[in-house]
Amino acid sequence: MSDAGDNERTTFQRNSLSLQGVIVFAAFMGSFTFLSILVCYCLSRNSRRRRLIERAAHHQTFRSPMSSSVASVTIDVGLKEDALKTLPEFIYNSAASGKLECPVCLEDFEEEDIGRSLPVCEHSFHVKCVDMWLKSNSTCPVCRSVVKIQLDDHEPEPPPPPGMV
Repeated sequence: MSDAGDNERTTFQRNSLSLQGVIVFAAFMGSFTFLSILVCYCLSRNSRRRRLIERAAHHQTFRSPMSSSVASVTIDVGLKEDALKTLPEFIYNSAASGKLECPVCLEDFEEEDIGRSLPVCEHSFHVKCVDMWLKSNSTCPVCRSVVKIQLDDHEPEPPPPPGMV
């Protein structure tokens, strides 16, 4: 009778060890799977972030009218000093303008500060702040609209019609 009890105990211990092995193996595989998914997620997120940064650096991409399969990039090089001088300036007066803050340096305009207003979007800045920006970019620092320079006060004359030379 004791042989039968020992036999049952040995079988129970073997089954118990085998069950523990299965549980440890399942826990290992679950952890491995979870970590693999986490690593893949982090790598794809990093890759996506890198692509977004590259797109932001080349934010002015467009399709060429000659070939829809070839994309070209406009390189934003900024404005020259003589072009900057053609942009309208103003002298700040709080009574006339109300409170005004420069979006570049985030400081309020003081009385008699010289400001510059961009022609297309009409955003206003301190002259020193926006000129520094526009020397390396040709877009508004706030809305990214292209700054257009008007060199003459009058429209250029249209070319003569063909055959009238």
